[in-house]
Amino acid sequence: MITARDSPTPEIEAIDEPHLAKSTLTLWNREVLPNLKRKKVLRDGAETYYRIDSALPVIEFCPCRSTIWNSSEALLQGRIYSSFDQPSDHLAAWYKSLERWLRKNLEKGPSPTIGGLIGQSALAWFNAGGVVLPMFNPPITSEWLEVMTSQHRVSLQ
Repeated sequence: MITARDSPTPEIEAIDEPHLAKSTLTLWNREVLPNLKRKKVLRDGAETYYRIDSALPVIEFCPCRSTIWNSSEALLQGRIYSSFDQPSDHLAAWYKSLERWLRKNLEKGPSPTIGGLIGQSALAWFNAGGVVLPMFNPPITSEWLEVMTSQHRVSLQ
């Protein structure tokens, strides 16, 4: 099941169109973890919400997100993540199968400095001049300007 990691309610509900998600998702395999519950998160001066604990044997999926960097459209990298604090052969096998699928169906990222994998649509967008960022929006410094400039130099070689 695919569900939102964070929610205003504790109920676990499947997301109908996960490909449209803008926030972090949780991939839940009932064979690995039969029951899933969210923890209540209290914040001073802010609304209470519920979160799936990332230490559980689940897989987090953070989709890539569009942003603006140095006045240019850019994509922040997505990722899959799982905590292996609680050893589980089932989780490890499931994670490895997702990793193999990603490596088989995606291309190596265009920036050796940033690394990662990239889908065909994002790669076409990059080849048309788009900027691919790491999972965060880096500061505009001479070092990051060089990394971003080198992306397109590397892709042309």
